[in-house]
Amino acid sequence: MIINPERQPIPREFIEKLPEGFKVANRHGSIYVVVEDVRCPNGHNIITDTVRLHGEPSIGIKVKGGGIKGTMYLDPFWGLHQKLFDFMFKSNIPNPLIKAACPHCNASLMTTKRCDTPGCNSDEFIEFSLPGKGNKIDVCARWGCSEHSITIESIGEDTTVQVKKINYQDMHTHGEAMGF
Repeated sequence: MIINPERQPIPREFIEKLPEGFKVANRHGSIYVVVEDVRCPNGHNIITDTVRLHGEPSIGIKVKGGGIKGTMYLDPFWGLHQKLFDFMFKSNIPNPLIKAACPHCNASLMTTKRCDTPGCNSDEFIEFSLPGKGNKIDVCARWGCSEHSITIESIGEDTTVQVKKINYQDMHTHGEAMGF
């Protein structure tokens, strides 16, 4: 699979002050931001080399909800929403809420936060801790909702809002949207 060749702007401040937990990757002449270190509340790194997406280790989490229980691997490329999972939802449960946990210690990755996406109404997010005090990524826990946010204490809010907007829409359908 060739990742989206259409370049999306990455704020200069983000690249110049690249936070811990991220790296820059050059694919097919385009620059991408890749998540390379995210942790559970107990400090376990949930990046796994077992499953690689676009040649990079993925983010592995345990999930349950919508009549399923299994493992999901999220794309580490910021803005790409590819994922692999070992389950199928029951067809009578559209867009369920997902509960996520660390694959090493089963610590919950859930946090209470209201989703502002019209029609979602979720009040739960999956929280990934990044290196550095207060740094994190939050992803809406409703399957099919692409709402997410990033908090990096050393970078201005305007820059993190720009990073949040990086999204390669043609790489996924709305129903598959879950990830960064």
